[in-house]
Amino acid sequence: MISKTMVNGELHISLSQKGEEYVKKLIELFHPIKVSDDQQLLQVPVRLNLAKEVITSLNLYKIIVKTGLSRKGWLLVDELKNLVGDEKILTIILDSFTMPPTRILRRIKIAGRDAVELDKMGQEILRKSPHYTVFRSNSIYRLLVRLTGSPWVFEIMRFLSITSFVFLALSILLLVANAPTVLIAVGFLTALIFLSLGITVSYIKVE
Repeated sequence: MISKTMVNGELHISLSQKGEEYVKKLIELFHPIKVSDDQQLLQVPVRLNLAKEVITSLNLYKIIVKTGLSRKGWLLVDELKNLVGDEKILTIILDSFTMPPTRILRRIKIAGRDAVELDKMGQEILRKSPHYTVFRSNSIYRLLVRLTGSPWVFEIMRFLSITSFVFLALSILLLVANAPTVLIAVGFLTALIFLSLGITVSYIKVE
């Protein structure tokens, strides 16, 4: 499905003819179904299975990234339920990817509670993910992931926005209460720092 060629000493990768045909068929499956077309109706089960696979894959990716970049190196199953949002899908993922030969996650116990951590294969997938690439190369993103416990940019921005608003409101209250100038300045400066971090993070494209 993939063609590899060397150009000026650099490896270039592109879709082969077979790969292009596969992508074309994949795109066709996402086109609206024509109810009047019997041939299209026969593709309904295929479309449904494809949608389920896509949803499962996306949630598996979220689990791998969230677990691998967490401060603890593991996540409780209860945390995964909140992450995935669908207990049935989570059960499918855990049943499918915690046993050989497709073991990506390893079941563990933390203080008597069910948890998971990345297995060797899961760590390999994590290292190839765009989130891990940015995590390794961008010190601000790495700091904020550790600070907030979330690798998702929108959650980090929400945390920074709320924090900057809190410090700004606190500074205004101190100003009204005639508090020492130093405290007011520190409050405004902290709000400005968090606001600046939020603006910086908004330019990170890893979603």
